[in-house]
Amino acid sequence: MTPAWKDALIAGASALGVPIDSTKAELLARFCDRLLEWNAKIDLSSITDPDEVREKHVLDSLAGVALLRATDLRIVDLGSGGGFPGVVLAIVDPSRRVVSVESRGKKGVFQRQAARELGITNLEVRSERIEALELELPDVITARALADVDELVRLTERWLRKGSHLLAYKSSKVDEELAAAEPRLAKTGVRVLERKDFSLPGSGEPRTLLRLGV
Repeated sequence: MTPAWKDALIAGASALGVPIDSTKAELLARFCDRLLEWNAKIDLSSITDPDEVREKHVLDSLAGVALLRATDLRIVDLGSGGGFPGVVLAIVDPSRRVVSVESRGKKGVFQRQAARELGITNLEVRSERIEALELELPDVITARALADVDELVRLTERWLRKGSHLLAYKSSKVDEELAAAEPRLAKTGVRVLERKDFSLPGSGEPRTLLRLGV
């Protein structure tokens, strides 16, 4: 990625209230370089324009940091695809231990290789189905472009009941999803603890972060 790309990343992160330094911007840029290199061979992402990768993958992922106020967290990212937000969250705070769960083998292989090349030592990649996943109780579960709110609560209820929080990255249909999820939320006792509406720097597309728990 070019110096201008990295400058725009730093500016965008600042606009989201999640400032990053040049070292982290360089590491994120190198990760995106590898993403696009691999994407030419295997399907990691439908987004191939570098500027769109910065905005719609990296900055969107970074926005969640604003709701992760504590350090030394254990984070589990479900359905991480090419590594968003899991790899991004691991890069920006090495004190956080991130388990990236991606059942599709080739995407998991990419994440492992990128982590080795870039020295991301606080990232563990698991290629397993969510329903069969056994792991230490996470502090935070993240999910981006995985499922609607109702399905996310179904998938994560066993951890939420024990004290984990779910950080869900949502788009403009979030209110429809919350309305549809009302029966499951009432049944499980899961509720929205925090909501943050924001716009992506650049395009201005609306996004919403939801933090859910019991």
